Amino acid sequence: MGRRGPEEDLLATIATFPPEGLTAARARTAWVQRGLTLLTFVAIYLVLLKTLQWNLILSRTTAAGGDMGSHHYVAEFLRHDLLPRGRVTGWAPGWFAGLPMLTFYFPLPYALIALVTPLLGAQVAFKLVTVLGLLLLPVTCWGAFRVLRLREPAPLLAACAATVFLFMAQVTPNEQFLIWGGNIASTMAGEFPFSLSFALLPLTLAVLWRVCEDGKGWRVAALLVAAVVLSHILTTIVLVFGVTVLLLRRPLAAAVQAFRRLAGVLLLAFCLTAFWGLPFLLRVQY
Repeated sequence: MGRRGPEEDLLATIATFPPEGLTAARARTAWVQRGLTLLTFVAIYLVLLKTLQWNLILSRTTAAGGDMGSHHYVAEFLRHDLLPRGRVTGWAPGWFAGLPMLTFYFPLPYALIALVTPLLGAQVAFKLVTVLGLLLLPVTCWGAFRVLRLREPAPLLAACAATVFLFMAQVTPNEQFLIWGGNIASTMAGEFPFSLSFALLPLTLAVLWRVCEDGKGWRVAALLVAAVVLSHILTTIVLVFGVTVLLLRRPLAAAVQAFRRLAGVLLLAFCLTAFWGLPFLLRVQY
């Protein structure tokens, strides 16, 4: 027999490592990753809370700026007039000659305001729901990458990229990003239903991907789809295109199975949102 080469010596050395050593190394790596994740999110939320002026959010003042002031009437009308009658939509006489309140707009953010108001008061509840989408986006992007089984540091980089997006305000030297939705500037101008729906979108698409892969998480997926639909129509359109891509990228046999799974999820989500979605569809001509 000839002398062993350096590669064989290395393999033999690795083979003699005790399993306990490998387990301990993996445990240390896991703890380091958890520590980095915690530190990253602490840094993200310190920056966000300072930028959003947390002390003003918790003060009993009325949020305004852009279209924000007009949303107070929607929240108050839902809480005082509609919900006590067991309704989410109805005729509101306070604007123009009256309008069908929340028939063609999205009730979930205002329902959340009504839910939190008894605990914190109307002003604080309104402002907390206003910034909810901004605070959720880094977490949902991180969670989406985890659901997609992407290794670290990809999930953390997704959370950091989401935070950078929130601060975007200038697209080109001559074009500002102030009202298109999703970032801080747009949210403070009154686009908070879109911000909430936008924050839920990446996690929803990731969970739907998991449903296509192995059928797991279909209940959570249906709830997330319903929340997206009840928060904004534009993100719902993006969701539909995203689901289509999930199907088209698969071989025919796998696509058929994925279609069946997604059809069940979307049917359940439609049932959860039908109380609002059906009147919207039947009256959309108006």
